[in-house]
Amino acid sequence: TGPDGLRGWYGLPLELFRDPAQPDRQVDCQLTDFVVAGLMADFARAVRADDTPREAYGAKADEYVALAQELVDKWDARGNYKELDETGAVYITEAGLKPTKGHLTQPNNKHAKYIRALLSLYAATGKDEYAAKAIRLGTRFKRTLSLADDRYAWNYWNPAGAWDINPDDAAQWKHWIGAEHRSGYYSLSVSAAVRLYEHGLVFDRADIDRFLRTQTQVCWNGGAQNPSWFRTDGKPADAGHEYVCPLLAPFDPRVHDLAFGARAQAARLAAKDHPWQGGPVAMEWLELKYVTCPRWQSGEPSETDTMKPFLAKPENRALVNSLAFTVEGTGYQAPLTPADMNPMPGK
Repeated sequence: TGPDGLRGWYGLPLELFRDPAQPDRQVDCQLTDFVVAGLMADFARAVRADDTPREAYGAKADEYVALAQELVDKWDARGNYKELDETGAVYITEAGLKPTKGHLTQPNNKHAKYIRALLSLYAATGKDEYAAKAIRLGTRFKRTLSLADDRYAWNYWNPAGAWDINPDDAAQWKHWIGAEHRSGYYSLSVSAAVRLYEHGLVFDRADIDRFLRTQTQVCWNGGAQNPSWFRTDGKPADAGHEYVCPLLAPFDPRVHDLAFGARAQAARLAAKDHPWQGGPVAMEWLELKYVTCPRWQSGEPSETDTMKPFLAKPENRALVNSLAFTVEGTGYQAPLTPADMNPMPGK
């Protein structure tokens, strides 16, 4: 339990994020809360789907869902969730970090993890607020997509409001603006769009086709055995970074082979002891290969039944309609300085 009476996993931030004025201050991690909350919600859904596990673990599932909600809801109580009118919403980072890292709009890759957790929480609880947040976060990502030759490109991070202004220089943002620089970040960002599409939300098939063109025409050179990889802006990827999003596999057999074929499987086996890729972490890759992607193979949204209760309510349909739009022209152009953002959302 933290100083504000809210529970979480507390510890020292990484050195990069630690406030030199309070080097021993412990904080809880927003990302940890959302990832674990999503796992708890998924556990509860699996338990409740069959009589035998429900009888054995139903009470524990209820306990976990209550804790999952507590972990996610506390960030609203702290003011870390920011709605941006028709352009969506963002979460901002924890307080207690160094001034240029605390209360900073989260990058796309973290919002992708939040979207996944919120969709799972909605499915486990039926509470509309979680679905609405996922929709708003996805809308924000879509609002920051650039368009060229019917392909999408995007930045790792974009400013969203006055909280992103550098406290040491009001003419600058706290964070740099540029294309995503890690393949895992790229994969997460695209996966957020695909998950929402599969739920019949925010993104349509035209959007998926644009992401596919980015994947197959920009980020990958088409080589199967010795591929070359590039960022969404066309610049060569750093060594070891393979820009492929497995969630695009149901829509293109070439991507399926990249993500799950013999070469990918050999790489997984070689990394079986790696802390970020092996052991329990490999569960997601296995689930995608053997469960998720086959279920999504039709190319049509496959999770729409989950959202029927939400969309049956007029107020929720009105929300979805009010946020809907199509990326046109060149799409989003990032405000490179605070002076370029007009209007500026509040503190």
